[in-house]
Amino acid sequence: MIALSGVRLSVKNRILVRVLRDGVDVDLDWCRAAVGAELHTLAQESADGAVRLAAQFAGKRPDAMADDDSGTRYEPDRLPRREQLLRMLAARLQALATDDAAVRELAVASRAAALDDVLIARANPRHRHDASAELARERESSIARLRADLDALAEAAG
Repeated sequence: MIALSGVRLSVKNRILVRVLRDGVDVDLDWCRAAVGAELHTLAQESADGAVRLAAQFAGKRPDAMADDDSGTRYEPDRLPRREQLLRMLAARLQALATDDAAVRELAVASRAAALDDVLIARANPRHRHDASAELARERESSIARLRADLDALAEAAG
């Protein structure tokens, strides 16, 4: 589902902010809570969209034009299906939010993506080739810590 990719990306970005800005360790329980909250929010947005769609187009004639001057038709024959799809999406997202295995899987994937981004950013040479030996040691130490984090993550997901 596209929505799940959005959840992973949103949680990954929140993890990056916590790690880089706030200096907080990546905690799987926090990631799980963030995934659950994001799924609940998306489910509510989809349910609200279905209600809004039903209310907006209630009683419109099949040949009615949009209120703006775009020239688009309301296509009332498609509206029930669109509303149904939004309701189905809301129900699916709500079910996923209460599925511990699915939430854990999304949390682990989000955390792995965030750690990958940090590792890639740290591995990229930010200094010229003639940087001091101290900076090189510091960079290698950071990479080693990140690799250890990734190994622990892989072991936990295993």
